[in-house]
Amino acid sequence: MIRYSPNEDQGEGNVIDALEHHHRISSIDFEGLTSHVLKRFITVMQEPLLALTVLRLQCSDELGSAIPDTFLGGSAPRLQILALEGIAFPTFPRFVLPATHLTKLQLQKIPDAGYISPEVMVTCLSVLPELEELVIGFQSSHPISIDPPPLTRVILPALTYLEFRGVCGYLEDLIARIDSPTLHSLDIWFFLDLIFDIPQLQRFIRHMDMPEPCKRVYIELYPWSASITFELPTPLHLGVKCERLDWQVSSMAQLCNGLFSLLSEVELLEVNGDPDLQVESEVESMQWLELFHPFTAVQGLYVSKKLGPLIAQALVTGEMVTGVLPSLQSLSLGGLEPSGSIQEVLMSFSAARQVSGRPVIVKRWEQDPHRDPEDDGQ
Repeated sequence: MIRYSPNEDQGEGNVIDALEHHHRISSIDFEGLTSHVLKRFITVMQEPLLALTVLRLQCSDELGSAIPDTFLGGSAPRLQILALEGIAFPTFPRFVLPATHLTKLQLQKIPDAGYISPEVMVTCLSVLPELEELVIGFQSSHPISIDPPPLTRVILPALTYLEFRGVCGYLEDLIARIDSPTLHSLDIWFFLDLIFDIPQLQRFIRHMDMPEPCKRVYIELYPWSASITFELPTPLHLGVKCERLDWQVSSMAQLCNGLFSLLSEVELLEVNGDPDLQVESEVESMQWLELFHPFTAVQGLYVSKKLGPLIAQALVTGEMVTGVLPSLQSLSLGGLEPSGSIQEVLMSFSAARQVSGRPVIVKRWEQDPHRDPEDDGQ
């Protein structure tokens, strides 16, 4: 077993000496290497390693590194775990064909030179019946035109975990081509886009192995990203990498409306704004309404102090009173003061809901992101 990172005491020469024992190597784990050092190691990794079961290579250079087609003699048939980060592997499709015993495949921070199309990726996955964990992540976005869904899909019978970082269109094209009946954990991060059209993602999630419908959802807004998390026995998480608050709200609204059928039974919704979140960018009330639109069964809405005043202003619109969050019974806002302009807005909202026959109790929320919001006091 060979493990090395620049922070460890053993020198590069020791690693090169160890790599010459071709028939004895079962595991290789290189972390945080520059492309220069990685190239030195790869130069002596041209012979087949027939005992190799674990291969992890991580390049720390921003532009990444590349693996030649002569790497390991072109294949590693006993490989079970393959993890590459910041590395282009142009001959990956040919390399992975004999590795039919792979259980974990992680391709992270794929450089532009290592781009693999969704169609080619699925072709590779089709020969991996034992694959349990799949991670695909790109360094930058790639324009993609989505083809019509294929008539038949590749079945990944053992896949339980899928993680993705990239453009929405790539994921849509990828999952339109596969079925994974045992999948129960999903972690998705999209690059910012103007439109998030996710019909295949909704289909994919609906076919996940979930014992019961989701009843609680968390929306988190940070200075660098926005995400939605479904509270389930196993993780289900979707996020977008973006900074401006109005872009975050718009992106989350598109994702939530794209998952409308999955959110229609959610009863508790929590919206958290990070303390460092910049709220200077203007968010129109209609954007908040679009975000809340799919949550037709929500009875309790919890809003953190950072976002409380912004959402309170959106509550006074007629559509919020009559059409959005029709099942709402309790509204908890962080930082709510006994008096002031926000209190007046909420009193107006509460009175309008009372008249409409849908009364709502408004209270102060001393939120703790690790605590059940139902346990908070008045």
